[in-house]
Amino acid sequence: MLVASIPVKFSAPWASSAGGGYITEPIPPTTTAPGRASLTLGFPPTTFEPEASGGNPPWGADMNGILNQVTAWLQWAQAGGLIGYDSAFSASISGYPNRAMLASATAGHFWQSTVDNNASDPDTGGSNWTMFPDVLIQQQSGNWTPTDTGTANSPSITLSPQPASWTAMIGAPIRFLIANTNTTTSVNLTVAGLSGAKALKNTDGSAMVIGQLTASGLVEGFYDGTNIQVAAPGKPTTAPSSSFLSPGMIVLCPVEIPFTGTLECNGASVLISAYPNLFNVIGTRYGAADGNHFNLPDMRGMFPRGWDHGRGLDPNASTRAAPSAPGATGSAGDHVGTTQNWLTGAIVSANIIINWPVFYGGANQTGGLPIAMTSSGFVDGSVIPQVPWPPGQGNPATMIGGFAGFASTRIPFADNGWTANFMTDYNGEDHGWIIQSMGGPATMTTAAQETRPVNIDMMYVIAY
Repeated sequence: MLVASIPVKFSAPWASSAGGGYITEPIPPTTTAPGRASLTLGFPPTTFEPEASGGNPPWGADMNGILNQVTAWLQWAQAGGLIGYDSAFSASISGYPNRAMLASATAGHFWQSTVDNNASDPDTGGSNWTMFPDVLIQQQSGNWTPTDTGTANSPSITLSPQPASWTAMIGAPIRFLIANTNTTTSVNLTVAGLSGAKALKNTDGSAMVIGQLTASGLVEGFYDGTNIQVAAPGKPTTAPSSSFLSPGMIVLCPVEIPFTGTLECNGASVLISAYPNLFNVIGTRYGAADGNHFNLPDMRGMFPRGWDHGRGLDPNASTRAAPSAPGATGSAGDHVGTTQNWLTGAIVSANIIINWPVFYGGANQTGGLPIAMTSSGFVDGSVIPQVPWPPGQGNPATMIGGFAGFASTRIPFADNGWTANFMTDYNGEDHGWIIQSMGGPATMTTAAQETRPVNIDMMYVIAY
């Protein structure tokens, strides 16, 4: 079907202006009147028989009546109309079906049935009804009011948008400015239009701390179906106090239980409504499973590094990987939250090949070590300068092993396997020393699994 195929709407129900004798309104459920129509039998069999055979002609008023009733409801549906709960109608159909929509007695709100044969009245607390779309409105936009009109320990607020019930508030954020500092651990919130006050509790289930809610301070939390869980201000605790940590601050924890007011940086997915302040800081940079959750940074087994931020000290800044959790919005490259590739960040059981240069030690030496060379230089890593090759004697790099025109005698060099070739020409003239390694380049194999400084395990935690 095409959108252009919408039929002509009923501007008026059938026979809406018919006189009283020309329309049966309403059509009765049943009737015993000869030839008259009813909802259960329609037009009876006698209206199908010829009058000569004892039949009764159908009543035009009945035809007008049934068409009027049908088209009146079609017109209502075409106008987008919804109706409220009707106990008599509910009884006649054995209750409303699953997913049926009814208008609430509160303007702007609607009910949706969650079961079949639902005969309960949602406007009087009947079960198996969900407020719609109020639940979505509350959960997505939250509730905010700048004014608490209650007393100390008994705040009272009017929310906007106005929720139709406490049930519609479950999981929805609540924000308000409290008027008075609490003087007891028992604090109860009243919401205009909703029956009963709800206790304010910390997210760990504990009661408020005296003075935790400061006059004119912002209170943020959500209704969990029983209590109002207060996410901010956080519960004061011993050092380090969560009240001294701004949301998003990361600190080291020397034990395996996070400080109060903090969460382990383990990449976990948590509810936005439970930690709105932290979400406002890091958002979905480190991942987001859906529209109601976000991920914490995962710093387990990781070393932190200062963000290069274009300085150029991090040679791998452009190749760093973005957070890999599903839904993560953090960017790759030179950005906070990226990680370094493992192979570029550590040397794991590697072989390091050292290509030592060939050093010519000087001419006309009759013995001892070459000029400017010491045996300790090959051990402690000190720089050993190369002495120029005598003019006119060719390139030493091409002469090692062959030494055209020279006689070479390999003399053991008493330092870590190195040898020296003592060079003389065929006339017996001494031309000095060539130092080279025995067997080619030196090879060093690491014994550890990674190159890291000596370290100690701590747990990174993030304040919320």
